[in-house]
Amino acid sequence: MTPPPYAIAAALEAARRSPCAKSQRGVCIYRPVQRGRGAPAGVVATGFNGEPDHSCAAADVGRAIAAGYHVPPERLALATRCREACGKRCNHAELRAIRAAAAATGKSDGFLDLEAVHVKLGPTSEGGKLTVGLVAGGGPSCWQCSREVVDVALGGFWLYEAGRVDLVDDAVSAIEGPIVKLVEMPHPPRWRRYSAAEFHRATLEACGLTLEACGLTLEAFAP
Repeated sequence: MTPPPYAIAAALEAARRSPCAKSQRGVCIYRPVQRGRGAPAGVVATGFNGEPDHSCAAADVGRAIAAGYHVPPERLALATRCREACGKRCNHAELRAIRAAAAATGKSDGFLDLEAVHVKLGPTSEGGKLTVGLVAGGGPSCWQCSREVVDVALGGFWLYEAGRVDLVDDAVSAIEGPIVKLVEMPHPPRWRRYSAAEFHRATLEACGLTLEACGLTLEAFAP
């Protein structure tokens, strides 16, 4: 199962407009099925992020609800300091896409009828030629974005994830007899869909921020 091609294409187009030198990311929020006459399926408006000059407002009413891309909020020198500070200085594609979707739909939460596609651009081979295209990333890992995803109750979140790597036994012939060693067996990348709650939970686990990891229990928050 994969997200619809038009949503992937919109997210990729947003990512291509990102000036971020560290990692070009794009997000498209779309409606998978029609919800009445005023809420058709598909991407019904587009929006993209940029420098904080209000140019990132939702625009170009068309087929997408929202598309955002990941950039630093200011123009930074493409240097080591930029890369080190990126995680703290950047407006992430997910956050900007959610804001644009809220503006396009006139609501700030209750996004159960909407889903999001996140993409990452990188070097890839197409027809034997090196180009820039969709590449697999890791699983959920950004707590700033996951808390927004669960807060607006997004219906689903798609990631193109790298396949896991298994270690398998491999017998190698030798004079003394076969020698068994472990070799890596990679699995191909795949699209994976998360509910908002699953996305947030997986992020907290990856960041070591679950209640258990923090030494807390639900009782600690009881009135």
